Amino acid sequence: DSNLVRYTKYTKPCGLRPQLPTTPPAAWQPLSIYNDDVGSAHLPTGIDATDPFALFSLFFDAAQLEKLALHTNQHAEQVRAEDAAQGRPHARAWKPTSKTELYTYLAILMYMGVHREPTIEEYWGKLHKNAPTHSINNYIACTRWQQLNRYMYCTEAPQSFKSPFGRVWDLSKHLRSTSSTIWHASKHLCVDEAIIRFTRRASKTIIIKLKLTPKGFKI
Repeated sequence: DSNLVRYTKYTKPCGLRPQLPTTPPAAWQPLSIYNDDVGSAHLPTGIDATDPFALFSLFFDAAQLEKLALHTNQHAEQVRAEDAAQGRPHARAWKPTSKTELYTYLAILMYMGVHREPTIEEYWGKLHKNAPTHSINNYIACTRWQQLNRYMYCTEAPQSFKSPFGRVWDLSKHLRSTSSTIWHASKHLCVDEAIIRFTRRASKTIIIKLKLTPKGFKI
């Protein structure tokens, strides 16, 4: 019979409380560990380190933008000629681009990386009443920016590559050479791998579902 068994509640005995001193503790000085030598910049004479455009021009100068404009025009003519030969005419007319226009294209591309919008069209028009007003419509039209984004090319257009990264090899070589010239790294250097987000179709993309960026290019 359960009524004959007296219920006993067991409690875990509390430990002894520490005897805290009544006087305040001595002043604590943290150990300074921010003494690593991360490297030093070696900028050319006359370059203002506080001017963002001056630093940007070290990598994308006028000569480099001229090459990008030339290769982009070559690629656009090649693609449009191939489509016309296959009976697929383009509704949008194309005019050759220039280095000045590519500066605008790259500036808007960096602006998009800082200020995210769900679609590209929302940078040029207010699709809902609470949408912000962007001023990039004063510099280039949405249709023209999309054309440049489609035909943008970094190397000579009429050639084949064994790897899809061959299309950006010349530009990558230029950026790496410039980086090693203006920045001298120290021995306290760590190189880690990362995944660059890319959600479109490409044979070199990988998918790791547990990563913060699950799909993209592994570099």
